[in-house]
Amino acid sequence: MLAVCIVMTVVWWRKRAEDRAAVRGAMPGCIARLGSEAECDARFDKHHRECFTYNNKPAGKFSPRAFDENGYLECVIASPEPWAAARRAARAEREKAERRQLR
Repeated sequence: MLAVCIVMTVVWWRKRAEDRAAVRGAMPGCIARLGSEAECDARFDKHHRECFTYNNKPAGKFSPRAFDENGYLECVIASPEPWAAARRAARAEREKAERRQLR
């Protein structure tokens, strides 16, 4: 039982460190775009979890962990729903263009 608690604590601590690193890395870009650290703090508080989840791909058996820093910043600034809708629309447009090229 103690081993499970230790493992869970390590996993929690690693996740917390990744969260803090993401916010710390995106803060200068956010301040440059929005002009206020207080506004950025409010955005991170409101949108961090969802944006972090959208832009973080955990390590797999054959691939390393990948985190899209630019996507994360854009998501936090634009809010998750509009940002995700814009990404889906851009992907659909790219796929449509690729299909036209194959014809």
